[in-house]
Amino acid sequence: MNTLKQLLLLVLLFCSIGFLAMSCEDGKDGLNGQDGTDGQNGTDGSDGDDFTPSPLLFSNKSLLSPLVNIHSNFNSVTAYSLISSTDVLSNGFRLVGAQDGAGLLKDGDEYIYIVNAEDDYSVSEFVLMKT
Repeated sequence: MNTLKQLLLLVLLFCSIGFLAMSCEDGKDGLNGQDGTDGQNGTDGSDGDDFTPSPLLFSNKSLLSPLVNIHSNFNSVTAYSLISSTDVLSNGFRLVGAQDGAGLLKDGDEYIYIVNAEDDYSVSEFVLMKT
C-alpha cells in the first residue's frame, strides 16, 4: 500500500512538471499584442485613445458630501455622493427619510437606482440615463 502511494505521488509529480513545462509561454503572444506585433492600419487592430475622464465625472453631484468611513487600507479611494435627502431634482423628486439600503440594476443603456427609506416604509426608484 505504501509503495502504491509513492508510485501515485511520483506519477502526479511528473504530470505536474509536464503540465508546467507545456504551459510556459512561447513568446508569440508577447507584450506587443497578438503574435508579438502591433496592428498595421487596423488589420490586426489599432491603438485606441487613452481614456481621459471629464473633471465632472468624478465629483459630488449632491449638496451633501458623502458620510462614509474609508478604511486606511483604501487610502487612494475617494467617495462621491450622487443624491441625498437634501437634494430636490428638477421634476420635484426628493429622497425622504433615512436611506438604509440601495441597489443598482442595469436596464439596457440605463441604470435603475432603487433606495429603501426605512423611516417612511417606502422605496424610491429613479432611472440614470446615458448622456
